[in-house]
Amino acid sequence: MDVILPEQTHGQIGMEGKRGDGKYPVLYLLHGMSDDHTIWQRRTAIERYADRYHLAVIMPDGGKNSWYWDSPVDPTYNYETFVSIELISYIDSHYKTKADRTARAITGLSMGGHGAMYLAIRHQELFGAAGSTSGGVDIRPFPKNWGMSLRLGTIEENPENWENYTVTNMVHMLKPNALKMIIDC
Repeated sequence: MDVILPEQTHGQIGMEGKRGDGKYPVLYLLHGMSDDHTIWQRRTAIERYADRYHLAVIMPDGGKNSWYWDSPVDPTYNYETFVSIELISYIDSHYKTKADRTARAITGLSMGGHGAMYLAIRHQELFGAAGSTSGGVDIRPFPKNWGMSLRLGTIEENPENWENYTVTNMVHMLKPNALKMIIDC
């Protein structure tokens, strides 16, 4: 996991440019399949955004193909619990964060985009905003791709997993005005 905090020399300026309470809103940034948490600092200027928006950016390692699920077939893969429960609790207790869903967002690329939507919809009490860039929001057409069957079982033997773990089938769970969302491809 990597944690980026805004430059301390900028003072306590909030996102609106006003002096704040010294606590940061938090962005959880999820990587794509076959990458790791270091991809954002190697390929982007994420530090500049953290500074500009006075934002803490948390980049967890989601494994090579976790899909950010708690796997129903492999008990060693508990990435939903890790990101949504353990990590948020750790970050909020070890850093000066605004520990409130309205100051907490999650987004990601590809597998991470899927994970961000999946986690945000399932945990609307934790996240106020979610984004997905090139994230697979319907996994069912790809049962032989990207190691998903390692986490869900085969679609033939476990069709209910494939139905329950696809983001498009979770839309009914959205509470009115609970989650700001952006999906980009």
